[in-house]
Amino acid sequence: MLAPSADKKTRVFVVVISLVVGILTALAIIQAIDKQSSSQTGTAKQTAIQSGFSTVSGVSEPHWVLPKLDGLSQTAQLSSDQFTGKPLVLNFWASWCVPCQSEMPALENVSKVEGALVQFVGINTADQRQPATTFLARTGVTYPVAYDPNSTLGSKFGVFGLPVTIFIGPNGNVVGREVGALTAEQLQNILHQLFKIKIVALAP
Repeated sequence: MLAPSADKKTRVFVVVISLVVGILTALAIIQAIDKQSSSQTGTAKQTAIQSGFSTVSGVSEPHWVLPKLDGLSQTAQLSSDQFTGKPLVLNFWASWCVPCQSEMPALENVSKVEGALVQFVGINTADQRQPATTFLARTGVTYPVAYDPNSTLGSKFGVFGLPVTIFIGPNGNVVGREVGALTAEQLQNILHQLFKIKIVALAP
């Protein structure tokens, strides 16, 4: 049996060791949380630039022919055959789509500076021609726009909500997809990631 003084020393020793172990454990946990937090912050910064974006492989662009939406002629047509040899940005939108109102001027801005290297085509889908042409004039879009009132092409691309942007390579393969509205900066980053398109200054 231990003497009272020895027993007391043993208890003190155990308490001290427990405290040291507890402090070291707490420090290790704090460091782990710190690292995880830093890692998540970095990831958030990366994905925030491309929110809703995903790469695609092994899918070819379906062949399509649609009437133009220009308010001038209801017989003129656009087809996938006209947009080969260069990357293609295919943007699905509608006049009733609120996010499209801010996204389409952003697409127009990028198309003006990248138009020599990348083709832009809008697909007005699940919409009526009159409000669509009015909307188009208001947004100032100048790149070609096709009219797909029954969402025939949208269905082939699996478009259910708007806006959706499809990225197609020069060889006709679908390489990326964005669900939701894009800013001009996000669009430029995606074009750089997919096609190595140089990021240039945008018009104010």
